[in-house]
Formats: sequence, structure tokens, C-alpha cells
Amino acid sequence: MGNLQDHGLYQDCLYEVLACTISKKKEYPNTSSMGIRIIDDKLLKIKPYYNTMTHENIKECGTVSLNFIDDVALFAQASLKEIKGGFKGIPIEDYLYYDYNYRRKDYKIPYLKQSWMVIFCNVVNETQIMKQDNMGTINATEFELEVIYSIKKKESFKLYNRAENLALESIILATRLKIARENKDDILCSKIETRINEYLKMITQFGRNSSALKTVNLVKDYIKLL
Repeated sequence: MGNLQDHGLYQDCLYEVLACTISKKKEYPNTSSMGIRIIDDKLLKIKPYYNTMTHENIKECGTVSLNFIDDVALFAQASLKEIKGGFKGIPIEDYLYYDYNYRRKDYKIPYLKQSWMVIFCNVVNETQIMKQDNMGTINATEFELEVIYSIKKKESFKLYNRAENLALESIILATRLKIARENKDDILCSKIETRINEYLKMITQFGRNSSALKTVNLVKDYIKLL
């Protein structure tokens, strides 16, 4: 298995992954973009927003897989979903399952075929927090996770370029825009929309990065359906 540092992950550093969870009631897995912070060789933290499927599934089952992905467009496919008329998320055939027994209970933790590394975790602690930045304030739960198993399927030295980094930020902002519109927060909606438009314009100016440009189109289509 190895510890997190053996996999090239270092203490107090932030990484962007796709978090896969599943509900006991609903067999179809859920995947969303998630930032993780490394605490030490066996512990890390994530902060999913309230009222998201990731938050609800982790609260219910206490397990999650953290998937490291090379293709930024897959982040958009996973995160921009649950909109009537489109955006269904990751197809069921793209999932595999890790069988896990904990305290005499059996769990099937979903993970992605496309990942180059997967870390399987369970919750050991949780704290209610408020995240604040220049885009507003969001309620979230900070989950402290313990590594129970990990798979490194291949070496990856992928470094996202500036277009891909902005594409990731656009995906995150698009999910926040959905929450802001549901809360009827017009001021925050305007701020987020302005920032997204700035990022999308910059991405198209950086050149023919096919993955980033595909993400631009997905974000635009997603916003139209909000």
C-alpha cells in the first residue's frame, strides 16, 4: 500500500481529485471534483459543501475514494451534472469497486477506471465550518479521512498548464453558481458569472488545448441549463 509520501503527496499540500461515493439507498455512484489537504502519511482532509451528494454519501456511509486523473475534461463531466435535460455525470461502466470490511460491515467503494492513482478512505472525524473567499461564504463539513488502501496504477507526471488550471477553477465556480442561484443570491451570482467569463475567455486565448477547450464548452452548456 505505501504511505502518502511514497506516492508523491506531501504534508500540508493541496491536490485536486475526483471523489467517488455511494449511498446505501442508491446504487449509482456519485463523483465530484474535490480539493484535498494532506495532514500526514495516513490522514487527509476534504471539505464538501452542504446539500451535495458527496456530503450526504460520506455522512451516510463514511467512505470515499479519491481519484487522481490526467484529463481535466473528466473533472467537468463528473462535477457538472444533476441538471434536468443533460449532464448525467460519469457512465456506470466507467466505475470499478473496492470491497472493504470495517467493524464487521461490508462496503463497496466505487472508483474510476481512468484514474492513475486511487486512495480509499474512511471518516475518522468531522467539523462544521464556514469557508469564505472573495466569491462569498459557503457552509461545509471538514472531514478528516484515514487511508485504508491505495492503488497506483501507473506513474503520472502530469502538470496542468495555465489553461487547464483555469478550466478546473471554472468547473468549481460553475458548481458554486448552481448553489448561489438555488439560494437566490443575485449579487454572488453576478460575481461568479463575471469570474467564469473571464476565465473562459483566457482559456480560449491560450491556444488549442483540446481538453481545456472541451471543458469550456461543457461549462457554457451547464450554465445555460441552470
